[in-house]
Amino acid sequence: MLNPHLASGTKDDDASRVVYEPLCIFDGAEKLIPVLSAELPTVENGGLAADGRSVTWKLKQGVKWSDGQPFTAEDVIFTWRYVTAPQTGAITAGVCQNIAAIDKVDDYTVKISFTAVTPGWYTVFSATNGCVVPKHAFSDFKGTKAKMRRSIARRSAPAPTRCRASVPATRSPG
Repeated sequence: MLNPHLASGTKDDDASRVVYEPLCIFDGAEKLIPVLSAELPTVENGGLAADGRSVTWKLKQGVKWSDGQPFTAEDVIFTWRYVTAPQTGAITAGVCQNIAAIDKVDDYTVKISFTAVTPGWYTVFSATNGCVVPKHAFSDFKGTKAKMRRSIARRSAPAPTRCRASVPATRSPG
């Protein structure tokens, strides 16, 4: 199953990351790296509220799903609603339990408000837990219909993640 929010194990998580992206990931040194976000939120750039109760993400512009539809704030908001709908049965719902609201600031900015101070603000849309799904392709498959839409990998993955060629691995001597 190539839906990170309905994955039943690591094999599904790993496979889904080939076609879906989060707002940020951790690199090998445990440093946050933007993926679908234009920059990492900080107190200095106004992305992190000083009181720890909200985070504002600026999204990359010009990203398109592989079917040509634009990636926007609507996709981020929809993903949250999709994941938190109890009938969806998303395994990633737990990381969203502290979210009070996600508001669209503009087409490429979302503000997440938390119910309490949240030092782990990044967990919501990072790594496999935070993979964004396209609203236009999943909107008819929320709640009890979620499992009917297993994947749209060939049609609507974020374009930068599409596999264009497979190259055999080479081994280094020794």
